Amino acid sequence: MRNKKKLLCASAFAALLFGGVAIGQDRPESLLPPGFDEPPPPPPPPSPEPAPPPAPQPRVTPPASTGEASPVADEDGGDEEEGLAARDGLENSEVDADDDDLSLVAAPGGALRFEENLFARSPARMAVSLMRKLELPLASRWGHIALRNAILSAAVPPKGIRPSDWVAERAWLLVRMGEADAARLLLASAPDRRSNARLAQVRLQVALASSDMGSMCPTGPALDDNEPKVAALVEAFCSAMLGQPELATETLRRERRRGRLAGIDLSLADKLIGAGSGTGRSATIEWDNVDTITSWRYGLATASGMSIPERLMEPARPRVHAWYARNPLIAPEERLPSARIAAGTGVFSGQAMLDLFGLAYADTDPDALGESPAFRLRQSFVGETPQARVSAMRQFWSGSGSAEIEQVGGWVTTSKAAALISPASVSESDAAPLLASILTAGYDRRLMQWVPAVEEMDEDEVDLAWGLVALGAPSVAGLDLSEDRIRDFIRRDDSRAKQRSRLLVAGLAGLGRIDARLAAELEEAYALGVVKESSATRLMARASRLNDMGSVSILSALLLQAPSVDALNPHFLRSAVTAMREAGQPFIARMIAAEALSRA
Repeated sequence: MRNKKKLLCASAFAALLFGGVAIGQDRPESLLPPGFDEPPPPPPPPSPEPAPPPAPQPRVTPPASTGEASPVADEDGGDEEEGLAARDGLENSEVDADDDDLSLVAAPGGALRFEENLFARSPARMAVSLMRKLELPLASRWGHIALRNAILSAAVPPKGIRPSDWVAERAWLLVRMGEADAARLLLASAPDRRSNARLAQVRLQVALASSDMGSMCPTGPALDDNEPKVAALVEAFCSAMLGQPELATETLRRERRRGRLAGIDLSLADKLIGAGSGTGRSATIEWDNVDTITSWRYGLATASGMSIPERLMEPARPRVHAWYARNPLIAPEERLPSARIAAGTGVFSGQAMLDLFGLAYADTDPDALGESPAFRLRQSFVGETPQARVSAMRQFWSGSGSAEIEQVGGWVTTSKAAALISPASVSESDAAPLLASILTAGYDRRLMQWVPAVEEMDEDEVDLAWGLVALGAPSVAGLDLSEDRIRDFIRRDDSRAKQRSRLLVAGLAGLGRIDARLAAELEEAYALGVVKESSATRLMARASRLNDMGSVSILSALLLQAPSVDALNPHFLRSAVTAMREAGQPFIARMIAAEALSRA
């Protein structure tokens, strides 16, 4: 009880504690256009009496993959025995793999599942506060996947928060993560669909992110208080969809007279009303004088099947790119740049990327196929030799973009092709990027085949590949993990501030693959910053001791916040990996640790 009281008290200073970790506001920013940016009200304070338990809710799992690219991840263990290439041109490719086992298993069964009562031991105020403070995207794709799965699974709310408000907080976090479809699926099980103002506000945000304006209509009058400036337009959209175009048009005229919205916002609303009413009337959209894409503009434009100009999409937040990538109304080729970002963050899986590239391949003029990314991706599966396939992957990666998140997206796309390459046919220089690609899909058992290959290669040339196997493989039997080998890695490390060495030692310590004595000696010798403690890591340790898995999942994400892996604190990585391992999630712990090193 004493420890539990301490954890409850910790919620009072959680904001101060993470001042250096999360710079976000206590309350979620509005996704609406300028003038609509009043943040939603905070959730009600925990009541003296716990709220009655909610009616049983179905466990929410991502929807099955369809012909369109789906943000459902491979990493749920569902890749066993499935096809190796995408649809159309990719789907029909004959894979002449040099490996006699073509079945790929992404993760052990249950490796990415969380209990629905994950937050049963979490203080409600602390859980909500930390969820709202997350700065996204994380510097860890696997951290994103773990957080998404935890939030989707956590159907039982913490004590002291109403079930409807808990659903709203979870959906709000998912939509900020770029997980529009997951948020929409979660809201399908929400209680109090029509009367709860907080839920109505979040439902509007999810409708904009998923380009599904019809899902706004159940909000009814609940928007009047929280979003008074947009409530009338929502009513107009719903009136148009119900076959009442006159009422919708009159509402739009009234909003024009009030002058509260920019011309582009009203034009997009007019276009959507015309599409919803089926009257055939259409508004002309001029983007020339528009300098930013708000979520309001995004949602209304894409719901009408309109593409967003590239100059507006390019600087958009990663979450907007993730929303755009999953929109089936947009041409596949136009979605590819956004899809790379979605894959890099963790929203899109390798299979979703293959599906989308397959659609782009089918739409490409045959005369233009030879230099297209889709053709290079196809060659990574069907090249005549392993060397030809690896060469195709290198070309594909070089065209994936220069940003770290885009590079990871390229690795995600080729993960299956990389997993089918025999280590015996790989040169030292290609080993690390191939392993990085394999790890994005969680093919950890494939790494076991690399242990003897890495040991036989020139040690000076495969330090990074050795480190990835040391962190990502389910077992390191047969791999040299001696103190001398680790020190050799550190001495040869030419990364800035020896960040690779810091992340390697942090990962090994967090996984328990080196003991505390060796970690301390390496810390003393090289000043790696791995074993130090902070308020954040102490709070994580306390939550872990109390078996508060909900707080552990959120705190892990907070510790993995950084603009890039180069800025990731190694002692934060060690703490997150340790907590995941001790929470019974060793697979996630290994993937987080290995991914961090691969991106450094």
